[in-house]
Amino acid sequence: MLLLGLAPVLHGCAVAPDSDTGRHWTDTASRMKRESTLRAAWRGRPYQSLIDAFGSPRMIMTVPGYRVVRTDVVVYGATDKASNCIDAFTVIWPGGEDEVTVTDYFCR
Repeated sequence: MLLLGLAPVLHGCAVAPDSDTGRHWTDTASRMKRESTLRAAWRGRPYQSLIDAFGSPRMIMTVPGYRVVRTDVVVYGATDKASNCIDAFTVIWPGGEDEVTVTDYFCR
């Protein structure tokens, strides 16, 4: 009896609303595919190439903590409607004459 009472609550955990569109996403396969594709495409590439391709980010957050090089998270928002990923990249600022580089991608 208790399990039947929890069914609506548990179902609500399986589907999360997208705050930008009001739609629901349940297709984790498309989200995982986008994440693996963009990780492979952008790791190690210059940050300027990312700006050229995606434009100016919506938000830039510095990762806190004591690090050898400055690390930021660059957030673009939901640029792909099929997966509803909120595109976010990590970039490092090595300093000197070294180029600012994309180190990872995350679909959130």
